[in-house]
Amino acid sequence: MADAFCRACRFGELETVRRLLAEGVSPDSVRSGGSPALMCAAQGGSAAVAELLLGAGAGVDVRGSEGWTAL
Repeated sequence: MADAFCRACRFGELETVRRLLAEGVSPDSVRSGGSPALMCAAQGGSAAVAELLLGAGAGVDVRGSEGWTAL
């Protein structure tokens, strides 16, 4: 589920992200490649999804597999 969630974040699929959050997916989900959802949204340039994730409590300090954060 985390991979699909992060893919939706990266491609700016706002309604999909909103639905998955409502279904209980964590805003701090990390895809199998190691990037947190907020980082996926930032990499995809989706400010709307990033704002949604932050509003849902996503942590800006969640690190990916290489130690980077979305900031």
